[in-house]
Amino acid sequence: MAIEFLDDVKVEAGLEVTGTIKDSDGDVGTAGQVLSSTSTATDWIDAAVNTNIGTTNLTTSDTARTLTLNAAGASASKFTIKKTNATDAIIQFSDGATLINDTFILANNNINVGGAITLREAGTNGLHYISLNAPSSLAGNNAYVLPNAFPTSDKVLQSTSAGAMSWVPAAVNTNIANDNLTLDNNRTLDVDGNTLVFDVNGGDINFTDSAGGPSSYIKTEQGYLSLMGLVFPTSDGSANQVLKTNGSGTLSFATVQSAPSLIASGGGRVYMATSSDANARAIVLGGSIGFGFYNWSTPLISYSNLSFTGLGTPNSSTTNVTPSSGAQGAFQVLKSGTIKVQGTCEGQNNANLYSANVYILVFKIPASIVTAMGNGGIQSTAAYTLVASATCTMPTSSLSSKPQSFESSNGVSVSAGDWVFASLASDATVTATRYFYTNFQMYTS
Repeated sequence: MAIEFLDDVKVEAGLEVTGTIKDSDGDVGTAGQVLSSTSTATDWIDAAVNTNIGTTNLTTSDTARTLTLNAAGASASKFTIKKTNATDAIIQFSDGATLINDTFILANNNINVGGAITLREAGTNGLHYISLNAPSSLAGNNAYVLPNAFPTSDKVLQSTSAGAMSWVPAAVNTNIANDNLTLDNNRTLDVDGNTLVFDVNGGDINFTDSAGGPSSYIKTEQGYLSLMGLVFPTSDGSANQVLKTNGSGTLSFATVQSAPSLIASGGGRVYMATSSDANARAIVLGGSIGFGFYNWSTPLISYSNLSFTGLGTPNSSTTNVTPSSGAQGAFQVLKSGTIKVQGTCEGQNNANLYSANVYILVFKIPASIVTAMGNGGIQSTAAYTLVASATCTMPTSSLSSKPQSFESSNGVSVSAGDWVFASLASDATVTATRYFYTNFQMYTS
């Protein structure tokens, strides 16, 4: 049975309905719907869900829930979780026209400190953490995009100017012009069999001491090397040359000038006598016996026996000498080198000797004679080779008759162990015994 009320009905006690309740449209609704009043009637509708937490605070249950912010481009909306303590960190989710979509922001409620992400260690180990902090001040928003894969060994994280990050090999500074370097401990440079090249390339390399040492220990600059202020040559010298200094710090290669090695020296009066020398223009031996006041019965070396005139040509010109004469004046060379003869010669003040040429000749004794000398015998004849010579010209008159110096300039190389002797010859023709006063020395250098 149905009861219809044509006016308001007021129920002041409990009301129990065992059937359905219809709205103004006669609908009985569905499960979970609520009967809503309109200004003129009633209507069954779905239960309201609060989608805007701006209207109230929420407390979650154990059931998982989803928070959806306004769509991108809408007015900026944010969801913030914080404690009431003003210094504690704030977690902020935002989505709006002025922020990047799906942004997760960590800030610090302290307006003077940048935000941070803090990752703590396992609670069983303590409360230590790793923190990633933002600067307290930024000129603008900085967004970094991480790489999409793990790196291989020995890689570092690198960013472009737009924030795109990637794994790259660790950079090696190959240009120290980028910055000055300071060595804070002892280090060893091991080239491990390779070649280390310092390329000056138009510049210079300077090893100096800023603590007050020399201005330059080692310096290379466009082709030259300076060591402790000494400038080295720019090219190599010849074999066996040595470095010498000019006294002002510049080095150059020079040939070693070894000290001369004396072979023999002597002096005395030699003469030409008409009995043996007037026509033959005899060469008087300048060896051990030849110097002195002797009247030789026969010429020691005849000028006519020479294969040359004048100074001759060392290593080419020869003469035949009575072997015993050469051996009597022989001296052994002690040190290899270029042989030289020098000294003085003065002629007797006589017209026979005016303008006469006196030749000082040095001969090398042949090996065969040297062998015979060692065996106590002597060879009958042999050719002696010229190795050095010098000339001394007598004055043209008695008014200028005085000692004249001579020095050979054509000496050749001789070896230690060779035997040599010196002799004196003149192209003068004498009418009586005439004298030459001579001193000389032979040496190698």
